Amino acid sequence: MSKTISIVIMFSLIFTFFAPAQQGEAAGSPFDDVAGMAWAEESVSSLSQQGIINGYEDGTFRPNNNISRQEAAVMMVRAVLSDEESGFQSDYTDVDTGSFYYEAISAASEYALFNGYPDGTFRPQENITRAESANILVSAFNFTGSETVFSDVNGHWAESDITALLAKGITTGYPDGTYKPGSSITRAEFAVLVDRSLKDEGVSVQREILRLTNEEREAHDLEPLKPHINLQAVADAKAEDMYVNDYFAHQSPEHGSPFDMMKAAGISYSAAAENIARGYHSAETVVGGWMDSYGHRNNILSERYTHLGVGYTSEGARGPYYVQMFIEK
Repeated sequence: MSKTISIVIMFSLIFTFFAPAQQGEAAGSPFDDVAGMAWAEESVSSLSQQGIINGYEDGTFRPNNNISRQEAAVMMVRAVLSDEESGFQSDYTDVDTGSFYYEAISAASEYALFNGYPDGTFRPQENITRAESANILVSAFNFTGSETVFSDVNGHWAESDITALLAKGITTGYPDGTYKPGSSITRAEFAVLVDRSLKDEGVSVQREILRLTNEEREAHDLEPLKPHINLQAVADAKAEDMYVNDYFAHQSPEHGSPFDMMKAAGISYSAAAENIARGYHSAETVVGGWMDSYGHRNNILSERYTHLGVGYTSEGARGPYYVQMFIEK
């Protein structure tokens, strides 16, 4: 396996104020059966605008229907992966290769958003539970944190996922102090959780950095970089590691080089590079700073790289910290 490595460092003394970019919001719901649902209408409209959700042929969304594994897989793949990301294959015995859901299920399985069952099935039409929805969202967006545990979650297999979503303000429990992890979740409820996740500050910054990076590549007639969920998790870990261990370098005192971190995460590649930055206070200024630096610019505009993972943490007096990890697959 050949490896092309380009490592560069930048420092920033720019200080500005930043409000994270937010998706535009629809004036009303595109679905008749969601109109008037005050708690869900805005989220459903936002996801519909972004092409993440579609309704049924009769123009309904059927918000109160429980969401199935195959429906959730489609929604998550549209939310976190590129439109061009396809070609994954899976061999579940109960998912036909000609199914509308096949590619989404395959991609979701490739990135471990979903797992199959020991008997080789995916069980696409089974409903997902509230616990499973928390696990899916934490896997996709790398959320961390903990809050007071619900009375019925202590010791549950998804406890850390549920408490991470609670800490982020993405999910809530019931008035009696329970979470009901084994209960099914409706299409509207899952849409609200996905929308809140996408509007999280860190996720918004990461999505904007990817968009601006690809905007620069498009201006130079280059193919866009595709988001890579597992690589983003490594980039997030690197940003957090720099904050926690108070350093600013490509070599982590605990985890080694960025390539060591990729290897430990099971990420394969034929070429890789990393950009890091700190002190910038918007996605626009950090990408602009990278583009004004020869080495960083070369990474962003390299024809070789196909995928990008973006790490970000706003914590620390010296932050925010930003990481771009590029790979060729």
